[in-house]
Amino acid sequence: MKNFVRRASAFAGHLWREFAGSWRRALISFCAGLVVLALIRIPVVERSIIGEPDREMLSTAFKLTKDAVVGDGPPAVLLDIDDATLRQQTYVPVRPGREPTASAPRGMLADLLKFILATPSSSMPGAVIVDVDIGAPAPDDPQGSEALRQALENWAATPHAPRLIIAREAFAPAVLGLEGESPTLPQTDYDPIVAKAQNIHWSTVRVLADLHGTVREFLPFQCVVQNGRVAPLYSAALLASEALSGKPPAGSPAALAFEEAPKACANSHAHAHAANHHMDEDGEVIHFQLSLAPRHEEPAWALLPASWPGFKTCGADSDASVFRRVSASDILAAGPDAGREFLCRRLAIIGGTNSVANDFQQTPLHMMSGPMILTNAVRGISGTDGGLRQAGFPAQIAALLCISLMITFGFAVSRALRERYHHRKSRASHWAHHVVLLPLNPVVINLLIGLAAHWVGVAILLVTLKYGFWGFMSAPAFGAAVAETIQEFSE
Repeated sequence: MKNFVRRASAFAGHLWREFAGSWRRALISFCAGLVVLALIRIPVVERSIIGEPDREMLSTAFKLTKDAVVGDGPPAVLLDIDDATLRQQTYVPVRPGREPTASAPRGMLADLLKFILATPSSSMPGAVIVDVDIGAPAPDDPQGSEALRQALENWAATPHAPRLIIAREAFAPAVLGLEGESPTLPQTDYDPIVAKAQNIHWSTVRVLADLHGTVREFLPFQCVVQNGRVAPLYSAALLASEALSGKPPAGSPAALAFEEAPKACANSHAHAHAANHHMDEDGEVIHFQLSLAPRHEEPAWALLPASWPGFKTCGADSDASVFRRVSASDILAAGPDAGREFLCRRLAIIGGTNSVANDFQQTPLHMMSGPMILTNAVRGISGTDGGLRQAGFPAQIAALLCISLMITFGFAVSRALRERYHHRKSRASHWAHHVVLLPLNPVVINLLIGLAAHWVGVAILLVTLKYGFWGFMSAPAFGAAVAETIQEFSE
């Protein structure tokens, strides 16, 4: 026993001398990781291959909690303009064998808005998003367009009607036959109604993707020309979360977006330049919690916590699922007698998962419809008091310093073990000798450190996401490990 203690003590002393003499290596590795950390905070760099490790780390955290962790975000219901709705609709009849129009008939949208507006005031949804650009060309249906105009007027004139947020798409002026540089919002017959209404807003539903085309962020606002002047077109997710959860806390990403938008749009030329370089745009991270894959069975949705404020208004026996999808065809077929209890205090989205519009994007979870991405964006903002915040730069530097020291210590242990093994007499064959040494190879150590940093980062994210924080760890740690490996081979 004394022999073992003496040898262990000698090895520990040798290990400490190895580590103490490696302070210069630790400093170089830390600086390498610090450079990566500074670069990765730039949006265009974060969306490049350098940000790949941290994107995968965040994606892994989302996948581990999808449809299981509800969080504090509001429940949602999708009034789905699905394939069945397009096939059965009678607003703009389509002959068998012909492709239905990709844009929802305006009469259908009018009837869905009337359905919501007929809900008792105590059971109204908390906010309504129309994920259909009603400014886009629609089938020739004058009656439907007039019905939609009347529905919007009634909505604007109803004091207890929830906030109605309508998606719009801005285009380059040349596309609209206009001059200028800033993206321009096309004119519609509904502009006078929206301009006067206090509870109807135009919005953008633009999202940002990484170099693989995976949607990870939403654009908080877009500077567009409206009524001859440049003004911010806010994200539907921002406007909906404000209606559902109130004014965002000061300093939160949502609050900063509302504060910075007017200033950012004051310089239309600067924005026009940014609008033509999408990779330069800075979005807000979407906290993906719910999944609804196209043409797949719906998952068993998690239940809302008993603390959800809506239970006081809607009743303790009301639907407690965090998400519901209702086919618009069922609502339209039921007519005025259709039940409305599933709308109570929820985020209601009128949108489509149909294969004609094909509004699907790749996300960290899987291919997802536009309305479902919106749902996750809204819930992410409301459930984290204004959106996911990146941990402060000093905190990330402190974490990187600890990681760099751990990496240097790991390599010191590896060197000490290799030296100890080499000095021991072994009866093993030559190939067995190399097999035993393989785990102590600097390249293998580097890979193990990268893997460990990934899963440690995932574990930390699972905790910090509950409080609305995330940060970069995997890529800076990998940069520090690579620097340590290069130094190991150079000696």
